Amino acid sequence: MRTYTPMKDALSKLYGNVKVKVDIERVQISDAFRRIAAETVISKFKTPPYNLSHVDGYAVIAEDTKSYKSLEIKGSIRLGDTNRRDLLHGEALEIPTGGYLPKGADAALPVEYSKVVANSLFFEKPLDKGQNVTQAGSDISIGQTILRRGQEVRAQDLDLLAMVRAKDVGVYRKPIVSIISTGSELTEDYTNPPAGKIPSSHNLLVSGMVEDSGGVPLNLGIAADETAILKGKLQEGLRRSDIVVTIGGSSVGKADIVSKVINSLGKPGMVVEGIMLQPGRVSGFGVIDGKPIVLLPGFILSTIISFALFVKPLFELVTNRTPIPFGPPVAAFLTRDAEFKSFPSFRKAVFVKLTRNEHSFLAEPLHGDSSMMSVLQECDGLIITEEKTSVIKAGAGVLVHILPGCSTLSTIGGSPDLL
Repeated sequence: MRTYTPMKDALSKLYGNVKVKVDIERVQISDAFRRIAAETVISKFKTPPYNLSHVDGYAVIAEDTKSYKSLEIKGSIRLGDTNRRDLLHGEALEIPTGGYLPKGADAALPVEYSKVVANSLFFEKPLDKGQNVTQAGSDISIGQTILRRGQEVRAQDLDLLAMVRAKDVGVYRKPIVSIISTGSELTEDYTNPPAGKIPSSHNLLVSGMVEDSGGVPLNLGIAADETAILKGKLQEGLRRSDIVVTIGGSSVGKADIVSKVINSLGKPGMVVEGIMLQPGRVSGFGVIDGKPIVLLPGFILSTIISFALFVKPLFELVTNRTPIPFGPPVAAFLTRDAEFKSFPSFRKAVFVKLTRNEHSFLAEPLHGDSSMMSVLQECDGLIITEEKTSVIKAGAGVLVHILPGCSTLSTIGGSPDLL
Protein backbone atom coordinates (compact mmCIF):
# COMPACT_ATOMS: atom_id res chain seq x y z
CA MET A 1 0.00 0.00 0.00
CA ARG A 2 1.38 3.41 -0.99
CA THR A 3 2.07 5.88 1.79
CA TYR A 4 2.15 9.63 1.25
CA THR A 5 4.72 12.05 2.66
CA PRO A 6 3.77 15.62 3.63
CA MET A 7 5.13 18.07 1.09
CA LYS A 8 7.39 19.91 3.55
CA ASP A 9 8.88 16.64 4.79
CA ALA A 10 9.49 15.48 1.22
CA LEU A 11 11.33 18.69 0.37
CA SER A 12 13.39 18.43 3.54
CA LYS A 13 14.47 14.93 2.54
CA LEU A 14 15.27 16.11 -0.98
CA TYR A 15 17.47 18.94 0.24
CA GLY A 16 19.10 16.75 2.86
CA ASN A 17 20.07 13.91 0.51
CA VAL A 18 21.13 15.71 -2.67
CA LYS A 19 24.84 16.58 -2.61
CA VAL A 20 25.46 17.58 -6.24
CA LYS A 21 27.12 20.95 -6.85
CA VAL A 22 27.87 22.13 -10.37
CA ASP A 23 31.26 23.48 -11.42
CA ILE A 24 32.18 27.13 -11.87
CA GLU A 25 33.21 28.49 -15.26
CA ARG A 26 34.30 31.88 -16.50
CA VAL A 27 32.40 33.48 -19.36
CA GLN A 28 32.65 36.77 -21.20
CA ILE A 29 30.23 39.30 -19.72
CA SER A 30 28.42 39.36 -23.07
CA ASP A 31 27.55 35.69 -22.49
CA ALA A 32 26.59 36.05 -18.82
CA PHE A 33 22.94 37.11 -19.21
CA ARG A 34 20.59 34.99 -17.06
CA ARG A 35 23.50 32.95 -15.70
CA ILE A 36 23.98 32.49 -11.95
CA ALA A 37 26.94 34.41 -10.54
CA ALA A 38 29.43 32.21 -8.72
CA GLU A 39 31.40 35.14 -7.36
CA THR A 40 30.86 38.56 -5.86
CA VAL A 41 32.23 41.32 -8.08
CA ILE A 42 33.66 44.41 -6.35
CA SER A 43 34.40 47.55 -8.34
CA LYS A 44 38.05 48.59 -8.61
CA PHE A 45 37.07 51.81 -10.36
CA LYS A 46 34.80 54.75 -9.72
CA THR A 47 32.07 56.10 -11.99
CA PRO A 48 32.18 58.76 -13.16
CA PRO A 49 35.97 58.87 -13.04
CA TYR A 50 35.97 62.68 -12.84
CA ASN A 51 33.50 65.40 -11.87
CA LEU A 52 31.19 66.01 -14.79
CA SER A 53 28.69 68.62 -15.88
CA HIS A 54 25.01 67.86 -15.36
CA VAL A 55 24.00 70.53 -17.89
CA ASP A 56 24.92 71.99 -21.25
CA GLY A 57 26.70 75.24 -20.44
CA TYR A 58 30.03 76.40 -19.05
CA ALA A 59 32.54 75.03 -16.56
CA VAL A 60 33.34 77.75 -14.03
CA ILE A 61 34.76 78.43 -10.60
CA ALA A 62 31.75 79.08 -8.35
CA GLU A 63 33.56 81.85 -6.42
CA ASP A 64 34.06 83.74 -9.70
CA THR A 65 30.30 84.04 -10.29
CA LYS A 66 30.17 86.09 -7.08
CA SER A 67 33.27 88.24 -7.64
CA TYR A 68 33.31 88.78 -11.44
CA LYS A 69 30.71 90.46 -13.65
CA SER A 70 31.73 88.34 -16.64
CA LEU A 71 34.14 85.53 -17.48
CA GLU A 72 36.39 85.05 -20.49
CA ILE A 73 35.51 81.99 -22.59
CA LYS A 74 38.77 80.14 -23.20
CA GLY A 75 37.54 77.32 -25.42
CA SER A 76 35.37 74.20 -25.16
CA ILE A 77 35.40 70.67 -23.82
CA ARG A 78 34.23 67.63 -25.80
CA LEU A 79 32.57 64.52 -24.37
CA GLY A 80 35.15 62.04 -23.16
CA ASP A 81 37.96 64.60 -23.21
CA THR A 82 40.33 63.70 -20.36
CA ASN A 83 42.95 66.30 -21.28
CA ARG A 84 41.80 68.39 -18.36
CA ARG A 85 43.63 71.75 -18.50
CA ASP A 86 43.62 73.98 -15.44
CA LEU A 87 40.85 76.57 -15.29
CA LEU A 88 42.09 79.90 -13.94
CA HIS A 89 40.08 82.56 -12.12
CA GLY A 90 38.08 84.73 -14.49
CA GLU A 91 37.87 81.97 -17.12
CA ALA A 92 35.12 79.64 -18.38
CA LEU A 93 35.05 76.68 -20.76
CA GLU A 94 32.06 75.62 -22.82
CA ILE A 95 30.99 72.10 -21.76
CA PRO A 96 28.29 69.60 -22.81
CA THR A 97 26.16 67.51 -20.45
CA GLY A 98 28.39 64.64 -19.31
CA GLY A 99 31.63 66.47 -20.10
CA TYR A 100 34.46 66.20 -17.56
CA LEU A 101 35.10 69.42 -15.64
CA PRO A 102 38.58 70.90 -16.08
CA LYS A 103 40.88 71.05 -13.10
CA GLY A 104 39.98 73.96 -10.85
CA ALA A 105 36.33 74.14 -12.00
CA ASP A 106 33.76 73.32 -9.32
CA ALA A 107 30.41 74.33 -10.87
CA ALA A 108 28.58 74.32 -14.20
CA LEU A 109 26.62 77.31 -15.48
CA PRO A 110 23.55 76.28 -17.55
CA VAL A 111 23.39 77.83 -20.98
CA GLU A 112 19.81 78.96 -20.23
CA TYR A 113 21.08 81.28 -17.48
CA SER A 114 23.96 82.80 -19.42
CA LYS A 115 24.60 85.28 -22.22
CA VAL A 116 27.64 85.54 -24.48
CA VAL A 117 28.80 88.85 -25.86
CA ALA A 118 31.87 88.61 -28.10
CA ASN A 119 34.06 86.31 -25.99
CA SER A 120 32.63 87.28 -22.62
CA LEU A 121 30.23 85.13 -20.57
CA PHE A 122 27.59 86.93 -18.50
CA PHE A 123 25.40 85.14 -15.92
CA GLU A 124 22.10 85.92 -14.22
CA LYS A 125 22.91 84.71 -10.71
CA PRO A 126 25.86 83.31 -8.78
CA LEU A 127 26.47 79.57 -8.36
CA ASP A 128 27.37 77.52 -5.30
CA LYS A 129 30.29 75.14 -5.28
CA GLY A 130 29.22 71.78 -6.74
CA GLN A 131 26.09 73.19 -8.39
CA ASN A 132 25.06 71.28 -11.56
CA VAL A 133 28.00 68.93 -11.09
CA THR A 134 27.93 65.14 -10.75
CA GLN A 135 30.76 64.25 -8.40
CA ALA A 136 33.40 61.65 -9.29
CA GLY A 137 32.47 58.26 -7.80
CA SER A 138 28.92 59.34 -6.97
CA ASP A 139 27.44 56.58 -9.15
CA ILE A 140 29.84 53.71 -8.50
CA SER A 141 32.57 53.93 -5.90
CA ILE A 142 35.74 51.90 -5.47
CA GLY A 143 34.88 48.89 -3.28
CA GLN A 144 31.18 48.93 -4.19
CA THR A 145 29.50 45.55 -4.78
CA ILE A 146 28.41 45.26 -8.41
CA LEU A 147 27.24 41.63 -8.49
CA ARG A 148 26.55 39.21 -5.66
CA ARG A 149 27.26 35.49 -5.63
CA GLY A 150 24.08 33.52 -6.29
CA GLN A 151 22.43 36.38 -8.17
CA GLU A 152 20.94 35.83 -11.61
CA VAL A 153 22.74 38.17 -14.00
CA ARG A 154 20.28 40.74 -15.35
CA ALA A 155 20.58 43.08 -18.32
CA GLN A 156 21.51 46.03 -16.10
CA ASP A 157 24.20 43.94 -14.41
CA LEU A 158 25.91 43.46 -17.77
CA ASP A 159 26.05 47.25 -18.17
CA LEU A 160 27.46 47.70 -14.67
CA LEU A 161 30.10 45.01 -15.21
CA ALA A 162 31.21 46.77 -18.38
CA MET A 163 31.33 50.13 -16.58
CA VAL A 164 33.77 48.73 -14.01
CA ARG A 165 35.87 47.16 -16.79
CA ALA A 166 35.06 43.51 -16.05
CA LYS A 167 36.08 41.32 -18.99
CA ASP A 168 34.56 38.09 -17.72
CA VAL A 169 32.73 36.73 -14.68
CA GLY A 170 32.57 33.44 -12.81
CA VAL A 171 29.21 31.69 -13.17
CA TYR A 172 27.86 28.27 -12.27
CA ARG A 173 27.74 25.77 -15.09
CA LYS A 174 24.18 25.17 -16.25
CA PRO A 175 22.89 21.97 -14.62
CA ILE A 176 22.40 19.11 -17.08
CA VAL A 177 19.10 17.24 -16.71
CA SER A 178 18.65 13.81 -18.27
CA ILE A 179 15.05 13.09 -19.31
CA ILE A 180 13.86 9.49 -19.62
CA SER A 181 10.35 8.70 -20.86
CA THR A 182 9.20 5.34 -19.49
CA GLY A 183 6.70 2.95 -21.04
CA SER A 184 6.60 0.32 -23.79
CA GLU A 185 3.50 2.05 -25.16
CA LEU A 186 5.46 5.18 -26.14
CA THR A 187 6.89 6.15 -29.53
CA GLU A 188 9.07 9.04 -30.66
CA ASP A 189 7.19 9.20 -33.97
CA TYR A 190 4.98 12.23 -33.36
CA THR A 191 3.59 12.58 -36.87
CA ASN A 192 2.68 8.98 -37.70
CA PRO A 193 2.60 6.90 -34.49
CA PRO A 194 2.14 3.14 -35.00
CA ALA A 195 -1.19 1.62 -33.98
CA GLY A 196 -1.49 1.27 -30.22
CA LYS A 197 1.43 3.63 -29.56
CA ILE A 198 1.32 7.02 -27.80
CA PRO A 199 3.63 9.87 -28.88
CA SER A 200 6.26 10.58 -26.23
CA SER A 201 5.50 14.30 -26.12
CA HIS A 202 5.98 15.10 -22.43
CA ASN A 203 9.75 15.12 -22.86
CA LEU A 204 9.31 18.30 -24.95
CA LEU A 205 7.37 19.92 -22.11
CA VAL A 206 9.97 18.93 -19.52
CA SER A 207 12.82 20.10 -21.80
CA GLY A 208 11.21 23.53 -22.03
CA MET A 209 10.79 23.72 -18.26
CA VAL A 210 14.43 22.71 -17.80
CA GLU A 211 15.69 25.40 -20.17
CA ASP A 212 13.53 28.10 -18.60
CA SER A 213 14.83 27.08 -15.17
CA GLY A 214 18.40 27.62 -16.32
CA GLY A 215 19.39 24.07 -17.18
CA VAL A 216 20.40 22.01 -20.20
CA PRO A 217 17.98 19.20 -21.15
CA LEU A 218 19.44 15.88 -22.30
CA ASN A 219 16.77 13.66 -23.84
CA LEU A 220 17.73 10.00 -23.38
CA GLY A 221 14.67 8.73 -25.19
CA ILE A 222 12.24 6.01 -24.20
CA ALA A 223 12.86 3.23 -21.70
CA ALA A 224 10.59 0.27 -22.27
CA ASP A 225 9.07 -1.50 -19.27
CA GLU A 226 12.03 -3.84 -18.93
CA THR A 227 14.42 -3.79 -16.00
CA ALA A 228 17.62 -4.04 -18.04
CA ILE A 229 16.65 -1.24 -20.45
CA LEU A 230 15.52 1.10 -17.68
CA LYS A 231 18.63 0.39 -15.62
CA GLY A 232 20.86 1.22 -18.57
CA LYS A 233 19.05 4.52 -19.18
CA LEU A 234 19.26 5.52 -15.53
CA GLN A 235 22.95 4.66 -15.34
CA GLU A 236 23.58 6.75 -18.46
CA GLY A 237 21.66 9.65 -16.93
CA LEU A 238 23.59 9.46 -13.67
CA ARG A 239 26.85 9.39 -15.62
CA ARG A 240 26.08 12.25 -18.02
CA SER A 241 24.03 14.69 -15.96
CA ASP A 242 23.51 16.39 -12.61
CA ILE A 243 19.80 15.60 -12.29
CA VAL A 244 17.83 12.67 -13.73
CA VAL A 245 14.11 12.85 -14.45
CA THR A 246 11.82 9.99 -15.43
CA ILE A 247 8.38 10.65 -16.91
CA GLY A 248 5.53 8.24 -16.32
CA GLY A 249 7.41 5.97 -13.97
CA SER A 250 5.53 6.77 -10.77
CA SER A 251 2.09 5.21 -11.21
CA VAL A 252 1.07 2.00 -9.47
CA GLY A 253 2.65 -0.91 -11.32
CA LYS A 254 5.36 1.02 -13.15
CA ALA A 255 6.51 2.47 -9.86
CA ASP A 256 7.53 -0.99 -8.72
CA ILE A 257 9.85 -1.38 -11.72
CA VAL A 258 11.40 2.09 -11.46
CA SER A 259 11.75 1.95 -7.68
CA LYS A 260 13.39 -1.48 -7.76
CA VAL A 261 15.86 -0.38 -10.42
CA ILE A 262 16.73 2.80 -8.53
CA ASN A 263 17.24 0.83 -5.32
CA SER A 264 19.60 -1.49 -7.20
CA LEU A 265 21.81 1.37 -8.34
CA GLY A 266 23.14 2.57 -4.98
CA LYS A 267 22.35 4.30 -1.72
CA PRO A 268 20.08 5.57 -0.36
CA GLY A 269 17.90 4.62 -3.36
CA MET A 270 14.26 5.66 -3.25
CA VAL A 271 13.66 8.31 -0.61
CA VAL A 272 10.07 9.47 -1.17
CA GLU A 273 7.33 7.56 -3.02
CA GLY A 274 4.10 9.55 -2.98
CA ILE A 275 3.38 12.98 -1.51
CA MET A 276 0.37 14.62 0.12
CA LEU A 277 -0.33 16.91 -2.84
CA GLN A 278 -3.14 16.50 -5.36
CA PRO A 279 -2.62 16.44 -8.34
CA GLY A 280 0.90 15.02 -8.14
CA ARG A 281 0.45 12.58 -5.29
CA VAL A 282 2.23 9.69 -7.05
CA SER A 283 5.45 11.61 -7.69
CA GLY A 284 8.62 10.95 -5.73
CA PHE A 285 12.37 10.78 -5.96
CA GLY A 286 15.42 8.71 -5.27
CA VAL A 287 19.02 9.67 -4.66
CA ILE A 288 22.09 7.71 -5.77
CA ASP A 289 25.37 8.79 -4.19
CA GLY A 290 24.07 12.33 -3.74
CA LYS A 291 22.59 12.65 -7.26
CA PRO A 292 18.77 12.96 -7.59
CA ILE A 293 16.37 10.92 -9.74
CA VAL A 294 12.92 12.54 -9.80
CA LEU A 295 9.90 10.44 -10.80
CA LEU A 296 7.35 12.61 -12.61
CA PRO A 297 3.81 11.24 -13.14
CA GLY A 298 2.66 10.68 -16.72
CA PHE A 299 -0.53 12.76 -16.52
CA ILE A 300 0.35 16.18 -17.87
CA LEU A 301 -0.90 18.41 -15.04
CA SER A 302 0.78 16.18 -12.46
CA THR A 303 3.97 16.23 -14.54
CA ILE A 304 4.13 20.01 -14.37
CA ILE A 305 3.24 20.23 -10.69
CA SER A 306 5.81 17.61 -9.71
CA PHE A 307 8.52 19.28 -11.81
CA ALA A 308 7.81 22.64 -10.15
CA LEU A 309 7.85 21.01 -6.70
CA PHE A 310 10.91 18.76 -6.93
CA VAL A 311 13.00 19.59 -10.01
CA LYS A 312 12.87 23.38 -10.05
CA PRO A 313 14.34 23.86 -6.53
CA LEU A 314 17.20 21.54 -7.48
CA PHE A 315 18.48 24.23 -9.86
CA GLU A 316 18.91 26.53 -6.86
CA LEU A 317 20.29 23.77 -4.67
CA VAL A 318 23.07 22.68 -7.04
CA THR A 319 24.16 26.30 -7.59
CA ASN A 320 24.44 27.08 -3.85
CA ARG A 321 21.24 29.13 -3.65
CA THR A 322 18.22 28.80 -1.36
CA PRO A 323 15.85 26.34 -3.05
CA ILE A 324 12.41 27.75 -3.90
CA PRO A 325 9.75 25.27 -5.08
CA PHE A 326 7.04 26.08 -7.65
CA GLY A 327 8.41 29.38 -8.96
CA PRO A 328 8.01 33.08 -8.14
CA PRO A 329 4.54 34.06 -6.81
CA VAL A 330 2.22 36.87 -7.85
CA ALA A 331 -0.43 38.17 -5.44
CA ALA A 332 -3.97 37.97 -6.82
CA PHE A 333 -7.63 37.73 -5.79
CA LEU A 334 -9.69 34.65 -6.57
CA THR A 335 -12.63 35.32 -8.93
CA ARG A 336 -14.79 32.40 -7.76
CA ASP A 337 -14.84 29.62 -5.20
CA ALA A 338 -12.34 26.78 -5.55
CA GLU A 339 -13.71 23.64 -3.87
CA PHE A 340 -11.91 20.39 -3.08
CA LYS A 341 -13.75 17.14 -2.31
CA SER A 342 -11.18 14.38 -2.71
CA PHE A 343 -8.06 13.70 -0.62
CA PRO A 344 -9.25 15.96 2.22
CA SER A 345 -6.00 15.81 4.21
CA PHE A 346 -3.80 16.67 1.21
CA ARG A 347 -2.59 20.04 0.00
CA LYS A 348 -4.12 20.92 -3.37
CA ALA A 349 -2.64 22.40 -6.52
CA VAL A 350 -4.99 24.65 -8.50
CA PHE A 351 -4.22 25.93 -12.00
CA VAL A 352 -5.51 29.45 -12.60
CA LYS A 353 -5.90 31.96 -15.39
CA LEU A 354 -4.69 35.45 -14.49
CA THR A 355 -6.25 38.71 -15.66
CA ARG A 356 -5.88 42.30 -14.49
CA ASN A 357 -8.10 45.13 -13.47
CA GLU A 358 -6.98 48.64 -12.58
CA HIS A 359 -6.04 47.63 -9.04
CA SER A 360 -4.77 44.04 -9.00
CA PHE A 361 -4.36 40.62 -10.59
CA LEU A 362 -7.37 38.30 -10.64
CA ALA A 363 -7.08 34.51 -10.55
CA GLU A 364 -9.75 32.32 -12.13
CA PRO A 365 -9.58 28.65 -11.02
CA LEU A 366 -9.38 26.09 -13.84
CA HIS A 367 -10.78 22.64 -13.20
CA GLY A 368 -10.08 19.47 -15.11
CA ASP A 369 -8.66 15.97 -14.88
CA SER A 370 -4.90 15.76 -14.44
CA SER A 371 -4.55 14.42 -17.99
CA MET A 372 -6.34 17.37 -19.65
CA MET A 373 -4.20 19.52 -21.93
CA SER A 374 -7.03 22.06 -22.27
CA VAL A 375 -6.32 23.32 -18.74
CA LEU A 376 -2.77 24.17 -19.77
CA GLN A 377 -3.95 26.21 -22.74
CA GLU A 378 -5.63 28.65 -20.37
CA CYS A 379 -3.42 28.59 -17.30
CA ASP A 380 -0.93 31.25 -16.22
CA GLY A 381 0.05 29.85 -12.84
CA LEU A 382 -0.59 27.65 -9.88
CA ILE A 383 -2.01 28.02 -6.35
CA ILE A 384 -0.93 25.65 -3.57
CA THR A 385 -3.36 25.32 -0.66
CA GLU A 386 -2.63 24.45 2.94
CA GLU A 387 -3.43 20.96 4.21
CA LYS A 388 -7.08 20.07 4.86
CA THR A 389 -8.37 23.00 2.83
CA SER A 390 -11.85 22.24 1.48
CA VAL A 391 -12.61 25.56 -0.19
CA ILE A 392 -11.05 28.91 -1.05
CA LYS A 393 -13.74 31.56 -1.27
CA ALA A 394 -14.10 34.05 -4.10
CA GLY A 395 -12.33 37.31 -3.27
CA ALA A 396 -9.66 35.63 -1.15
CA GLY A 397 -6.09 36.80 -1.60
CA VAL A 398 -3.89 34.05 -3.06
CA LEU A 399 -0.32 33.58 -4.27
CA VAL A 400 -0.10 32.41 -7.87
CA HIS A 401 3.18 30.71 -8.80
CA ILE A 402 4.42 31.45 -12.32
CA LEU A 403 5.54 28.06 -13.65
CA PRO A 404 8.93 27.77 -15.41
CA GLY A 405 8.52 27.40 -19.16
CA CYS A 406 4.72 27.30 -18.95
CA SER A 407 3.76 30.81 -17.92
CA THR A 408 4.94 34.36 -18.32
CA LEU A 409 3.54 37.60 -17.01
CA SER A 410 3.54 38.94 -20.58
CA THR A 411 0.68 36.55 -21.45
CA ILE A 412 -1.65 37.85 -18.76
CA GLY A 413 -4.78 39.45 -20.16
CA GLY A 414 -5.94 42.96 -19.44
CA SER A 415 -6.53 46.24 -21.20
CA PRO A 416 -3.38 48.22 -22.09
CA ASP A 417 -5.31 51.25 -20.86
CA LEU A 418 -4.76 49.90 -17.32
CA LEU A 419 -0.99 50.28 -17.53
